[in-house]
Amino acid sequence: MARQIVPDADKTAADLAALRAATREAHEAIKDARIVIRELHDATADTVALLAIGVDGLITAAVRAGLDRYAEVLSEQTQRGVEAINARYDAVAEEAIGMIKRDAEHLAQLLDETEALQKRVEAGVDMLTARAAVAPPGPFGV
Repeated sequence: MARQIVPDADKTAADLAALRAATREAHEAIKDARIVIRELHDATADTVALLAIGVDGLITAAVRAGLDRYAEVLSEQTQRGVEAINARYDAVAEEAIGMIKRDAEHLAQLLDETEALQKRVEAGVDMLTARAAVAPPGPFGV
C-alpha cells in the first residue's frame, strides 16, 4: 500500500466535497431568498398601490362630501341674503311710499293754502282798486 503524504487525505477530500456541496446549497438558498424578496417587494408595491388607490378614493369621497355640504350651506346663506335684501328693499320702498304720500298731502295742503292766499290777494287788490276809484288822491298824488 502506498504511503499517503497528507495524513487523512481521504477525509480532507470528503470534507472538501461536502463543503462544496454545502456552498452550492447556500448559493441556491440565497438565490431562492432573493426570489422571495423580489416577490415580497412586488407584492408590497402592489399593496402600496392598492392602498394609495383606496386612500385616494377616501380622500376624494371626503372632499366631495365637503364640497356638497359647502354648496348646500352656500345655497342656504345665499337664499337668506336674498330674502334679507328683499325685506330691506320692501321696508325702504314702504318708507318711500309713506314719504311720498306725506309729501303729496303736504303739497295738496300747500296748494290749498296758495289758492286761498291768491284769492285773498285778489280780493285785496279788488278792494284797493275799488277804494282808489272812489277815494280822492292822497298827499302823494295816488
